[in-house]
Amino acid sequence: MASWREFRARRDALFRAHPQSALSETQKHSFDGLRYYDYDPAFRFLLPVDTVANDKYFVPGKPGLSKLTFIFFKDQVAGVDALRSGQIDLTTRMPSSLFPTLQSEPNLTALSIPTNGFDLVRLRADRKPGDDQRVIKALKDATDRKAIFESVELGQGAVGRDSPIGPLFTAYYTEDIAIPASDPEAARKLLAEAGYPNGIKLDLHVPDSGDRPDLAVVLKEQWAKAVSRLTRLCSPRASTCTPQFERLSTCSIQCAKADLKAQIFDRISVGIDLELVEGVRTETRRRG
Repeated sequence: MASWREFRARRDALFRAHPQSALSETQKHSFDGLRYYDYDPAFRFLLPVDTVANDKYFVPGKPGLSKLTFIFFKDQVAGVDALRSGQIDLTTRMPSSLFPTLQSEPNLTALSIPTNGFDLVRLRADRKPGDDQRVIKALKDATDRKAIFESVELGQGAVGRDSPIGPLFTAYYTEDIAIPASDPEAARKLLAEAGYPNGIKLDLHVPDSGDRPDLAVVLKEQWAKAVSRLTRLCSPRASTCTPQFERLSTCSIQCAKADLKAQIFDRISVGIDLELVEGVRTETRRRG
């Protein structure tokens, strides 16, 4: 069901925002999505995809395998179970809580690979309450990034510094910028100055993938102590990503890569970002 919703969301985003969309600018403005039949699980099939090596590949001796089979699972836990049972040889991008459970298994090799991906919270800045810089600063002050790093990411990756530039960008990354400190009292004062002495109420749209649901739980607890009553709404991943974000009412958790043009555009147009954690890509494969 989630994959079906993601497919629909991505198709709608293509028609709504792509420069080569079949819709005119006027039609884009009023476009509210393509029409589909209702989802019917009886017509859902999960099939493996086989790929064969290109024997004319331009690098001598590559690729190293003659064939690959991609198998799609309903969720990440099912993929890990298939790896343990020997049904598959490799699985990637699992929740942080699953990865440590595989590191001590004798027949598996667990790898943690640094990336420049990151998780962020995006708050709409073209409407209340996100149109006030004091509210944005209050949410940042209410966030304990180090606690998120330890409890959600389990120490994997790096703590975010409110910048899309991660440690892999060695020519640009710097630790001279301090990790933003958590200060709930300052957050409460800022909200009161902005006209919200009793805090604010937000709907947080959360992609149902990776560590994002756990991240939302921790944020809800942290922000409740200082500034907001948060409603956590799990959604298909595509429905929380740009340009779908423009349709959401308040804020969302998003997973992103360090694309500077996209980051700058999004900040100017509809959002302000809190980069929380710099990620790693985890994968585990069978030995031998």
